[in-house]
Amino acid sequence: MKVYICGSVGSGKTTAARRLSEQTKWPNWSLDDLTWIREPVAKKRSEQERIAMVNEICQREDFIIEGAQLGWIGKTTLFDVADLLIVLEPRPLLVRWRIDSRFVKQCLHVEKAAYQPTWQGLKDMHRWQRQYDQTDKWRIRDLVNQAKKTVTVCHDFEDVWQAVHQDHK
Repeated sequence: MKVYICGSVGSGKTTAARRLSEQTKWPNWSLDDLTWIREPVAKKRSEQERIAMVNEICQREDFIIEGAQLGWIGKTTLFDVADLLIVLEPRPLLVRWRIDSRFVKQCLHVEKAAYQPTWQGLKDMHRWQRQYDQTDKWRIRDLVNQAKKTVTVCHDFEDVWQAVHQDHK
């Protein structure tokens, strides 16, 4: 099965994709990891490289891709080939708590960070979350509609698991 999971920062995309991958053994990719070459100094891949990488993944029989890079993801074949398009939309208060909790854990080195946590970064994440709620989630629905697909809105991993099992029958 080919699954795309998207949602705002702090919505649980990465956790849901990782858990789904562990339980199904389907390979899992993060659009953040496809976007950034992390070591030794973070460098952004070109849009052409990112599109080519996603299109190559899309040729696989099974995959899970998670992320919300809307500026370029619509230029890939992802929306055309995905069997299941999941939008994670937990309660906004929970998302804000997750963003703050992640920041504290990363500052205390309890949780691994692919970037240096900063106050500006925390502010950016809250701004991105508001932007997602105001505009980005509608852009995702437009991309889904253009691909003539149905989006499944989930609030937590249990909803994701049910959606996969319903669609996989």
